[in-house]
Formats: sequence, C-alpha cells, structure tokens
Amino acid sequence: GYAVTGALVVPSLRFASQGTLGPAVDQLNGVYTFTYTAATFTSTTLVTIKIDASKYGYRLGTTRVSVTVSP
Repeated sequence: GYAVTGALVVPSLRFASQGTLGPAVDQLNGVYTFTYTAATFTSTTLVTIKIDASKYGYRLGTTRVSVTVSP
C-alpha cells in the first residue's frame, strides 16, 4: 500500500460506557492518531475500538483494534 492523507477517519466504541475517544488527526504522512481514555473498570476488560475510514475515490475501510484495560 501507500500513504493516503485527507481521509475521514472515525474511531468509535461499541459501548460508550467504556471510555472516550478523541477525534482522529491526520499526521499528513498516511498516519492517523487518536486518543482513548478508559473509563474506570473494576475488573480487567477487553475494549474494542472500531475505526472507519473513507475518502472520495477510495474503497471504504473498517478495522478493529482491541486493548485490555486493567483496574
């Protein structure tokens, strides 16, 4: 693949109670970053973040990344 800038990248949580996500920021080199701030958990929890990406002229993309959050 090759670097694509100018895409709309939207991270989302399946359950809003699992924390908050900042907006994705285009680093202008094909890299997009965002922050995840975990909620307070009482036990170790697997959190899945879905990431949708789109740009005119390109196929839509979706991926998921999971993180383990410990109390």
